[in-house]
Amino acid sequence: MSTAPTPRIVKVNELLYRTLGTLIAREVEFPPNCFVSISHVETARDLAHANVFITILPDSKRVTGMRVLSRDLPHLQHLLGKKIKMHNTPKLHLVFDRAQMTAQHLFDVMDRIHKTN
Repeated sequence: MSTAPTPRIVKVNELLYRTLGTLIAREVEFPPNCFVSISHVETARDLAHANVFITILPDSKRVTGMRVLSRDLPHLQHLLGKKIKMHNTPKLHLVFDRAQMTAQHLFDVMDRIHKTN
């Protein structure tokens, strides 16, 4: 059994990524200096659910940013359903992308090492 996404799932992931990115930029108001982006989307094979991996910078705004997104998720889900041409729109689940946080931590460590040398 292959775990690689099918071509259809890849297309759905890309569609959700692009459309949600636009909707978040236009419809959601974040606190000042809070930068939110979608790192990737993983849609279930049955298209019923989709995990939306979110990156929030700086890290100090992570909780606030996720709270704002969670609050506005029903509205985003509704707009997404109107915008894309699918029989059923996948139910969205927000996931904080920890990989980005780990990468930022590594850059911070390298920067401190560079500054001490």
